[in-house]
Amino acid sequence: MAGVSKLGYQGDDAQTITDVLLYAQLRGNNQGITKIATGGVPKAADVQEYKVVKQNKAGALVSGGHSMVCNG
Repeated sequence: MAGVSKLGYQGDDAQTITDVLLYAQLRGNNQGITKIATGGVPKAADVQEYKVVKQNKAGALVSGGHSMVCNG
């Protein structure tokens, strides 16, 4: 989690991104550890708050935030 924290993510967001990338690595996707080690997932300065754009019984279209983190 320390590697992701250095990229600007904190708390639950940092933990979620770390978990996703490590899970990907364990499943054979070689981008997981590489993204943490090389700074491949920096937090954008213009990240917007999450908002639900469209919702129905099957799911929701959410806009904003980082593509790897959606808490809600």
